[in-house]
Amino acid sequence: MASSEDKSTSATMTTDDFAGYIDGVIEKLQSKVETVNNEINDKLEDMSKRIDGLERSLNDALSRIEQNESKDNNSNASDA
Repeated sequence: MASSEDKSTSATMTTDDFAGYIDGVIEKLQSKVETVNNEINDKLEDMSKRIDGLERSLNDALSRIEQNESKDNNSNASDA
């Protein structure tokens, strides 16, 4: 028959094992969260660069349209 000391030792080991398991799970979760966080940040940075490029392209297109309209208005004024 196991003594009360043997039972408490095995209970302590089980508790320690469980604590170790929980620590391992937490570390894995932290690692996964960090990986996902880095991936999201990379994607946001890429999207930001793309949006900046689109904004530059739109501004260039608008500038060309304004220049063409200005030339057309000047041409129409001199024809009159």
